[in-house]
Amino acid sequence: MLAQGLPTIATRATPPDPDLSDEILEFIPTRDVEAVTEALLKLVCNPQLRDRLSTTGRLFAHRFSWSFIAKQHLDIYRMLQASFAN
Repeated sequence: MLAQGLPTIATRATPPDPDLSDEILEFIPTRDVEAVTEALLKLVCNPQLRDRLSTTGRLFAHRFSWSFIAKQHLDIYRMLQASFAN
């Protein structure tokens, strides 16, 4: 959902993932139906929140795309190649 730019509501994992923050997801307590309702209403009524969660979620998810990971690997290989060439 993050990669598609959809604002996402989620519960926190245990232990919490340090890379995920309130800037990326709308967190709610586990098994709290009222919190789900409140979070959905908050997203419906707040276009700025939807836009922020959409943008930050898409940027976060991009770090896990094949093209981004492949580029990181190529950068590492090129760095290693250059260090052995010297």
